[in-house]
Amino acid sequence: MWTEKTVDRESQQKLYVQMYSIIREKIEKNEWPIGTQIPTEDDLCKSYNVSKATVRMAITELVKNGYLKKQQGKGTFVTYSVPGLGIAMPVFVPPLVTALTVLVLSREHAAPLAYISGSLGTLIGADLLNLGVIQALGAPVASIGGAGTFDGIFVTALLAVILASFATRHDVRSSSS
Repeated sequence: MWTEKTVDRESQQKLYVQMYSIIREKIEKNEWPIGTQIPTEDDLCKSYNVSKATVRMAITELVKNGYLKKQQGKGTFVTYSVPGLGIAMPVFVPPLVTALTVLVLSREHAAPLAYISGSLGTLIGADLLNLGVIQALGAPVASIGGAGTFDGIFVTALLAVILASFATRHDVRSSSS
């Protein structure tokens, strides 16, 4: 099948810890990319010749550490969270989407709408839409805040304003005449 690394029954390391390492390595090496479903517990048991309890313990730890997310009735998936960092997103995606959306809604009021939407969109996108992932981050408390969070939201809003402003430039001389 797809097994390269195996568990070492002679090792002092517990089997579930070895399984944890094998699965984590597949995720970190992008053999199992973000968003993909990992093999079932039964398939992992057969492939690595370990018990279901061993596989479940490894998966439970990977969920706690933000590598995996279990969806009841659907399976276990590689998550979008970055272990030790949280939920990550490319820096220019929120301001770009905000600026384009605001320009479609109202060119005349693009800048103020971009600022409001950029701030709220970042909060909503990063927090409310990822409520299911927050538990997988393994943090004892989930909050909006901390070093750089305000700056990130503020900068997103300002970038959205700047991008929207480029598309709504007015000729100053013609309006002052």
